[in-house]
Parts: sequence; structure tokens; C-alpha cells
Amino acid sequence: MNSNFRGSFTLTDHPISDAVEEISARYFSALAYIVTEVAKTLTVKESGCPLERLKIYQSTLFSDNLSTPIKRSVGSEAVKYFLGGLLGVRPELPLLICDLFLIFYDEPLVTKALEYLLNCCEKNQDKEPGFVEEIGNCNRKRHLSAAMQIVSRAFKGQAAEDKGYDLTPLIKQLKQNANFFAGRELRIAVTATMSAGKSTLVNALIGKPLSRTSDECCTGNICYLFNKPFEDGRVHLEADDLTLNANMDELRSYSWDAPIAVSSYFTPSVSSIPRVCFVDTPGVDAEALHKEHCQFTHQALQEEEYDRIICVIATDKAGTDAGNQHIQWIAQNLPKDKVIFVLNKIDKYKKGEDNLADSLQKIKQDLLKFGFEKPMICPISAYFSYLLKLKMAGKTLSEEDADEYDLLSRRFSRSFYDVSGYYKNVRVQDTDSEFIKLSKRAGLYGLEKILYGI
Repeated sequence: MNSNFRGSFTLTDHPISDAVEEISARYFSALAYIVTEVAKTLTVKESGCPLERLKIYQSTLFSDNLSTPIKRSVGSEAVKYFLGGLLGVRPELPLLICDLFLIFYDEPLVTKALEYLLNCCEKNQDKEPGFVEEIGNCNRKRHLSAAMQIVSRAFKGQAAEDKGYDLTPLIKQLKQNANFFAGRELRIAVTATMSAGKSTLVNALIGKPLSRTSDECCTGNICYLFNKPFEDGRVHLEADDLTLNANMDELRSYSWDAPIAVSSYFTPSVSSIPRVCFVDTPGVDAEALHKEHCQFTHQALQEEEYDRIICVIATDKAGTDAGNQHIQWIAQNLPKDKVIFVLNKIDKYKKGEDNLADSLQKIKQDLLKFGFEKPMICPISAYFSYLLKLKMAGKTLSEEDADEYDLLSRRFSRSFYDVSGYYKNVRVQDTDSEFIKLSKRAGLYGLEKILYGI
């Protein structure tokens, strides 16, 4: 998945929002001209993200121009206007360059966009330019070079030499995206039998309801869930169509006839996380109804590239025939050293009836029989972890979820439910925030440390 689909961007505090109406209209004309001209040279798939981002720019910053069609000649002249001609470089030109970086982001596409800027510095193709026009062309090239230097100095943290627009909001985003994509991507496959809580666990790790549960989908396919550099309030969805501002209805109703890609900011319980892709596979079961899911998941797990595999086991499903069959298949077909077993639904345990230590020991013995020499088993309450993430992000819980959150908060404040001791170097500290304390006790904090290598 290209960085354009995964990059974050926000138009809050964009400097052009303070410009007068005439400048704002010309600015959008210039921006739209360059983006659409570059898009014409790309495939439909390649042009999707830049054109979608342009729509967001238009609706957010230039709503007065929504019904105004941009003629090619008008766009070209608007670009020349900001290049400056005989009158000197316009202060909007460095902004325009920054926005092209944010819209295209991929280096080859940015290079194409800058080439179109340079083409606007060239002579008029319809007639031989006069002396004044030749000077204007030379000046525009010089101004473009100067604007590039301004952006370069700003990116390096050097003070601006002139009083132009403050590039800080845009440069900060460019840096965050650049640093994010400079790191290696961690790919984590997720698998489980039906009703083990796999989707709830994925949503808990993300901090948002992006993974659909088995009740919400009737067919199976792979869903790739990518994180983004920072929270920009947008969810990117590539299914039947591409949208960079998907709502919950779109996330719940997309077709599963082909692989789906979703990109959003992940809310971590730990200090920071790397670039991540969760490869969410359909739940498997021994029943004939879901045999197609099972075959599809097996094929995906054998063909996909990943660094780790999460195998979710529900406390009430541990040791069942379906669960054992799936684990046996994993042992026989996948690299055992990549597998992390997650024992989910520990919040269902009852004091006096259940014993977590005994359950973990029994599961370990079963895994040893399947050939896992040193099985890693991580206990967690995925549901409570998910509610914790929502609360931390300031989301409003439903009445039912709010009641469950209060109940589980009290439950995980008791030592019986505290699983932090099962994780290496995870201890609840008096100085921890309430969120961190509960995330450690519920197993979320420890699991994220293991997954992300922290």
C-alpha cells in the first residue's frame, strides 16, 4: 500500500484560510490545475488518493469555489500568477509547494507536480514570446527555485529570511509523515476460530471499531488495517471505491468480495508504536457453514508476508475440537516462532470457580504437544481494552458499554483479575495514570509491548 493512502494530513490552521477571497480562489485554481494535470498521466488507482485529497482541500478551505469549474487556461494562469513574473515571488508559492507534497506525498508524483510548475515557467507555446515575456519566464524559474529553498530551510528548522506565510503547520505534517515512513513496517497476521473475539482484539489494538465482527459480514476476505502517523480525524477506505473520509456506515457496509484496505491512526497504550499493518483474516470453524472461510484463511496465512501471528483463543473455547484443529494446522503449516497466543475473555472468569494460572498451564501443555517449544501466551480482556481505548480518546460510550466499562473497571481493580504479573517488565506503578493502570491489569499494555517490541 502506497504512502499516499497511509499518510496523515490536516487542514486545521492552514495559512491560506486567512487569505482574501481573490487570492484564495486563485490559489485553489492553481492547486487544482497541477493536481488534475498530474492525475491525467496516472492510472485510475494511482490518481485516486491525490484527487480525493484535492476534494477535501476544496470542501474544507475553498467551499465558495465548489460550484466554480476550473478551466485549464485559468489554472495555468493562476500558477503563473503565484510564480511571480516581473513583480517578485508571491508568498503563497512556498505554501503551494507544501500542499503538493501533502497531496501527492510519493516522491515520483511530487517530482511530476514540480515539473508542471516548471512548465508554467516556460514560454507560451502558441506564440513566440517577446522580450518582456522572456524575462518573466526567467524570473518565474528563479522564483520557483527560491520558493523551494524556503521550503527546504523550513523543513530543516532554519528561520525564514522573509516575512511570508507561516509554513510551520504544513512542515510539521511533512516531517511526521517522513519520519513515519522512514521506519520499517511491522506486519501482524491475526487469526482465530469463530467467536474468539478476534475482531474485538483488533479494534482494541487500533482503538477504533474498524474490524468487522463475524455478525456483520456474511462472506470472508482479507482486511488490511494500516496505521497512520498522527490523528487527523479521517479513516481511509479502499474497497469497491476509494474514500479518504469514510464514515461508520461505509465501514460496515463495504463488500467482502475482494481484499479491503483501511488506514487510520492507532491509539496506543504504550508510548509509541512503529508503522503497522494488521492482516485480519476470516474466522475459521469446523462447521460446514464456514469451511470456505477456513480454506481462505489457510491460504492467506500461507501466502501473506508477516512478522508475527496472533492466534486468539477464548477462555470458553480453549481445548475444543475446532480450536485444537486450527492450532494443529498452524503448527504444521506456519513458522512456530512467529506465533503469539492470546487468551481472550479473562473478564468472564469468576473467583472461586476459575483459575487463570491453571488455564494458562493447561493451554501451554496442549501447545507443547502440538510442537510449540516455548509458546508465548498473553492473557487479555479485549472488550475491556477496547472500551479503555475509547474512553482515553474521549469517545462517548453507548449506555450499555458505559455500564460495562464501570463494571469492568471495578473488576480489574481487584487482584484476582490483574494479569500484569504474567507479562515481563510490566508492573502497575503508583505514578501511572488510571488508563495505564487498567490497561496493564487488563493485559493490553503488556501485549502491545510484546507486539511492537518495546
